[in-house]
Amino acid sequence: MDHDSAASPPPAASRIRVWPAAAVVVLYWTFQIIVAQTDMAMFPRFLSNSLGALAFLLLSIVLWLTNGRLTGRMRLLGLAVLLGGLFVGVLLADRSFNPVSFLLTAVPYVLTTWAGWLMYVRRSGAPSGAGLAAVLLGTIGVVDLIRWNGLDGRLRSSVSWRWSATPEQIFLASKPATVTGEISTRPWTLRAGDSPEFRGLLRDGVVRGVRIATNWMESPPEKIWRQGVGPGWSSVTVVDGYLVTQEQRGDCEAVVCYDAETGKEVWIHQDPARFTEGISGAGPRATPTYRDGRIYAFGAGGLLLCLDSRSGKAIWSRDVAREAAAPPPQWGYSASPLVAGERVVVFAGGSKGTAAFDASTGAPAWAREGGKDSYSSAQLVSIRGQAQILMQDSQRMTGLSLADGALLWERANPTPPAAPMLQPHPLEGGMLLASTGQDLALLELREEGAKWTVVEKWASSRFRPSFGDFVVHHGCVFGLDDGVLSCVDIKTGERVWKKGRYGSGQLLLLEDQGVLVILSEKGELALVEARPEAPGEVFRFPAIDGKTWNHPVLVQDRIFVRNATEMACYRLRSPKTP
Repeated sequence: MDHDSAASPPPAASRIRVWPAAAVVVLYWTFQIIVAQTDMAMFPRFLSNSLGALAFLLLSIVLWLTNGRLTGRMRLLGLAVLLGGLFVGVLLADRSFNPVSFLLTAVPYVLTTWAGWLMYVRRSGAPSGAGLAAVLLGTIGVVDLIRWNGLDGRLRSSVSWRWSATPEQIFLASKPATVTGEISTRPWTLRAGDSPEFRGLLRDGVVRGVRIATNWMESPPEKIWRQGVGPGWSSVTVVDGYLVTQEQRGDCEAVVCYDAETGKEVWIHQDPARFTEGISGAGPRATPTYRDGRIYAFGAGGLLLCLDSRSGKAIWSRDVAREAAAPPPQWGYSASPLVAGERVVVFAGGSKGTAAFDASTGAPAWAREGGKDSYSSAQLVSIRGQAQILMQDSQRMTGLSLADGALLWERANPTPPAAPMLQPHPLEGGMLLASTGQDLALLELREEGAKWTVVEKWASSRFRPSFGDFVVHHGCVFGLDDGVLSCVDIKTGERVWKKGRYGSGQLLLLEDQGVLVILSEKGELALVEARPEAPGEVFRFPAIDGKTWNHPVLVQDRIFVRNATEMACYRLRSPKTP
C-alpha cells in the first residue's frame, strides 16, 4: 500500500503550474513565424525580433517568480541560475558573438527548454535545483559551442561549430603561396563595354549595347571558371581583360587582380588591416575604381589606395579614418572611390564628411562636413547641364561642386536613424530619384540664378529596397523591396506590382532588351523581363553558393559574380539570328 502511494502522482492541486509558460512559448514562436513570413524593412524586422525576445524573457521571469506552487527558494534559484548562466555564457561565447547577438540567439532556446523541462517534471511536483541548473546551463553551454556566422537579409542566423574551419581558413589553406617579385602586365586600355567602377561607368547598374540569348532553357549560361575567394562584399572591376576586386586574406586587406578569362591571379597588393563585424563578417566592402592606368581602392577600415594597374604597386595611400578622426561606420567604410576630373572622392565621416584628394598625388584637395555614417558612394552627374557630385550620408543628401566641394544644394535625410546605402538616379529635366533604403522619393532640382532649390514631387515608404540598388527602365523603377522584386511608376510613386522573391540580392539592367539580370541572395542568377504590366521570369539557376550581397557585373558576353566565399565567370550566349 505504501509502495502504491509513493508511486502515485501528486494531487492536481499540488502540481506545478505549467500552462502559462507553455502558452508564452507558443506565442513567441508563432510571432517569429509570422514576422519571418511578413515583408518588412530590415530595421522594423530587427526591432520586432529584439522586442519579441525581450518580452519572452520578461514574461517568462514574471511567470516563474509568481508560480505559487514553487518554493520561494526554488524561484530565486531559477532566476539566479538563468541570469548568472547568461552572463557567463556571454564571457565564454565565441568571439563571433557580441553580447546582443549572443543573447538574441540563446535566450529563446533557453526559455523554450526551460518550459519543456517544467512540463517533463510536472508530475513529480518537486523539481530539483540540480535538474533546473543542468537544463539552463546545459542549453547555454550548447550555444557557447557554436560560431555565429551572421545574418541574411531577413535577419535569419547562420551558425556552425566553433571548432570547425571557416570558409576563409579553408580558402587560405588551399591557395598556393602568392608569387613575389616583379610582376607587370601590359598597359591597360579601357574598352567599350568594360566596367571600370562600381555599377558601371555611370554607376546606374545599366548595361548598354549588349544583347544575349534569353532562352536559358535552350542556351544556359556556360561556366568559364569558378573558384574560392577571400571574404568581402566588394563587387568587381573589369577592364581590358583584367578583373580587380578586394578581399580579406587573413590579417591583410588585399586588392587582387585576376585574368578575367581564366580566373588566374595576376597580382596582389596587401596591407595589414582587418575589419570584421558579426552580422556580415570580415572583409572590404567597396569596389575598386579604374582610371588612366591606376586602381583606386578603399578599405573597410578607411585606407584609401592608389595602385599601378599593371603591377599593383602602391603609388600613394591615405589613412582617411585617422585623418578624419572618425571610427569606421558600424558596417565598415563601403563607399567606392569616385574619380572626378583630378579628384578622387570618398565618404570619410568625422571632421571631414565627404573628402576629395588629388588623384595623382593623394594630397588633400577639399572636404565637406556631413553626417556620421554613409554606405552610399559619391556619384558624378549632370543636372540641368551642371556637373556635380551627389553624396548621401546620415545627415543629408548634397550636390557638391567638383572644383572645391562647395555646397550647391541639400536635402535633409527623411529617415535620420537610417544611413543611406544606395545610389541616387538622375533623370532628365533636373529630376532625381533618391532613396535612403527605407523609402523612395522623386525630387526636382531647380536652379534660379546661383541658387538651387529642391522640390519633392512625391515620396513613398511602400518601396524600401534596404541595401539593394534599383534600376530605371521605361518610366519605372525596378528593385528588390524586402527581397521581393517590385515595380514603381516614376510619375506617381505608386507601386505597380510586387512579385518574385530573390532575398537581399542585387540586379542590373540590359537596356537594349529590357531584361533584368538578378543575382539572388542565395547566389542564383535569374533573368526577368522588365515589364511594367507584370514581371516575366525566364529562368534562374545556381551560379555560386552562400550568402550573396555583391553586385554582378556583365561585360560583353561574360557575367562575373562573387560573394564572401567564391567567385565565378559565366558566358552568356548571343541571341539567335533569324
